[in-house]
Amino acid sequence: MKESELKKIYNTKEKILIQKEQNLKDNAKKSELNQCPHGLLPDDQLEIVDYKRLYEKFRRSKKTQSVREYLLNQISGNACVYCEKRSGNDTLDHVLPKSNYPYLTVSPLNLVSSCSTCNSKKGATITNLVHPYFDEFNSRKFVSCEIELVCLSSKYHIVTKFNFLSFGNTLEEQRLSQKLQTTFNELELANRYSEYCVPIINENILKWQTELNLRGTQSLVDRLKDDLKALQSQYSNNSCVVPFYESLINSLDNGNISSADFLKIKSPTYI
Repeated sequence: MKESELKKIYNTKEKILIQKEQNLKDNAKKSELNQCPHGLLPDDQLEIVDYKRLYEKFRRSKKTQSVREYLLNQISGNACVYCEKRSGNDTLDHVLPKSNYPYLTVSPLNLVSSCSTCNSKKGATITNLVHPYFDEFNSRKFVSCEIELVCLSSKYHIVTKFNFLSFGNTLEEQRLSQKLQTTFNELELANRYSEYCVPIINENILKWQTELNLRGTQSLVDRLKDDLKALQSQYSNNSCVVPFYESLINSLDNGNISSADFLKIKSPTYI
């Protein structure tokens, strides 16, 4: 079937597609995305492969460029909605996978800015994930970071470990916590956050050590707090960045990492 014919058939479904998008919105607001029906529309003349072709047309067409740019850049602030990575975010992820929900393939409410890694790791069979447009989750802190120094071949390295913090005093909050934990685990954010911290450490360790060596621990802690304050305007409390800085500040402030050991850290560091 030609693309022009696909588009013509698709346009005849405008009323029901708008209704289905509204159903998606209603279910997302109630944290019931799994209530959206699977499969094709009743009496659908299009197959799944046809919807995928229409999505490719959506991706390439100049007519839809402004919509793509709005979804990729303006809504998400040029970041992946899942891991907050700020580079390589040139793909749109289907919150509900297009293979199972083809009628939502080009629905803007089902498309979110995503890095290629999150997009590839998000399985087509998983629907108990957060919807970034409707689940208000960043007001809660659910990611923590632990830091330790490890000595390898007489060289010290910073090792990070990220964990999910469950929360919820009400059934609604507990459900949100479960969805966030599923998202955290399915996208392997614990390991990936540790990977993201490696360049942060390598790019900053020498100036941190210089500050510590010249002005002492408190001066370094104050500098890190200033850096953290600036970063909090760009990243949420559940990114890799904010928990890492908070943990580093606490480790230095509480003496869990001594100044003598901190000065032994070598760059590059590793996970």
